[in-house]
Amino acid sequence: HPHDCPVCEEGGECHLQDMTVMVGHRDRRYRGNKVTFRNQYLGPLISHEMNRC
Repeated sequence: HPHDCPVCEEGGECHLQDMTVMVGHRDRRYRGNKVTFRNQYLGPLISHEMNRC
């Protein structure tokens, strides 16, 4: 996850990012390719971003 923080809207203000820094996590556990998803349009009132936290 920390490798995706620079492109995330919450970068720098994210509880998950804060916890990652606090415990000293630096390496990715999974070595496979990252899976991405197509966003679904759920109407004008819902923002749906499946590739973010």
